[in-house]
Amino acid sequence: MKKYVATAVFCIAVLLGGMTSASATDIDLLVNKLVEKGVLTQGEAQQLVTETKEDIRRQNAEGTNESLPSWLQKTKFSGDMRVRYQGEEHSSAPNPAQANHRDRGRFRLRYGFDMKPNDLMHVGFRMATGENKMSGTTAAGPELTSTNQSFTNTFNNKWIWVDQAYVDYVPFGHTSLPILKDTKLIGGKFPNPFYTTDMVWDPDINPEGGVIQISPTFGTLKPFATFGFLPMGESSADNNDPYIWAGQLGLSGVLMNRPFKVAGAYYDFQHVKGMTTTTYTGGWAPTFTNSATGIGLLQYAFNVIEGTAEFSPIDVSIPFVDNPMPLTIMGDYAYNAGKADDTIDPKTPKYNTAWLIGAKIGKASGKGTWEAFYNFREIGRDAVYSWINDSDFHLGGTASMGHKFGLTYAIMPSSTISATCFITRPYKYVLASTANTSNNINIIMLDWVTKF
Repeated sequence: MKKYVATAVFCIAVLLGGMTSASATDIDLLVNKLVEKGVLTQGEAQQLVTETKEDIRRQNAEGTNESLPSWLQKTKFSGDMRVRYQGEEHSSAPNPAQANHRDRGRFRLRYGFDMKPNDLMHVGFRMATGENKMSGTTAAGPELTSTNQSFTNTFNNKWIWVDQAYVDYVPFGHTSLPILKDTKLIGGKFPNPFYTTDMVWDPDINPEGGVIQISPTFGTLKPFATFGFLPMGESSADNNDPYIWAGQLGLSGVLMNRPFKVAGAYYDFQHVKGMTTTTYTGGWAPTFTNSATGIGLLQYAFNVIEGTAEFSPIDVSIPFVDNPMPLTIMGDYAYNAGKADDTIDPKTPKYNTAWLIGAKIGKASGKGTWEAFYNFREIGRDAVYSWINDSDFHLGGTASMGHKFGLTYAIMPSSTISATCFITRPYKYVLASTANTSNNINIIMLDWVTKF
């Protein structure tokens, strides 16, 4: 009998392991035949199938199942889910149709995979939620600076979009030559490759186009360089499609045994001056946008120079916390040389600079850990491109100033709760309507985030 049981084990293992696409019906048929022939009892068959299935699941999860294709063994699936309450207080509504107080329930879901088809290439793909914005009465696609979905429209189904789809390639990965072996090419719709803050780039923005990254290591120092061509729009009726030439040089490492990072970037926006403000932005409308002419065309060019830095000078001891936590100070400064060179009206204030300074402490990286942050910023109306910076601060755009601060606590592995507050107001902004100029906006966000 042991001989027959061993044969049965082998058959089931082949079916479940070597034929990963076998259906539950196929397995049941084999088990039933073995029981009918008296090779196995019903109890023995059920136990063998259960144990084998569990083993296959374990191997699949660990990527050690040799029967799986090699590309699948090198694929990692991951995502995150966020549930949010958002409360807003407006000191005066921008228009009569908007209330001074607003309560919003929202969620975000992102899910995708990272895969290495070989040791020189990497493919990334992610899908994410996002509301289908409207441009007039026409659906214009998802908001480029947000993946949130609001609880609205009587429980209707929600949209999901391609959030990232890219490939990167290390062409000289097999060489030992410095710099060459650390050069990477990236193409598609990819995570933001620049070291920056949300004063210039909203965290939900995933640029599109092509990038070259170089990041060699020399002892405790790691210089880095990023150069990109980032198309912003394409139209069959326009010979001058807008795009960004972008370049950044930076250095990270250790100074006096303390970590630091510093970088300078230049973003050359081509063919945006004179562009219709909503041509390539769908229905996304920030609170205050860049200066426009009377017929809605962007008035100035954008050649944005940005400097960003952070330094962790000390570790701070906190009551009831076992280990000291690093204190990091950081700053960001942006200057739009495109407006500085404009001579349309020399009497017009430039308002072409933006700056941010802040600090953070701790890191919510494991159960019971936490982090806190604070920053203050002022953003001139034409300092940065108003459709790609933070869509939460003053509900997006430029010509704003104020405070952003928050606290995050890890309640369990891979799950955090957090509170983020914004206290903001317009910055040196003049409109015919006094209601707009006094539109202070305070926001609180309560988030529950789970990663998987």
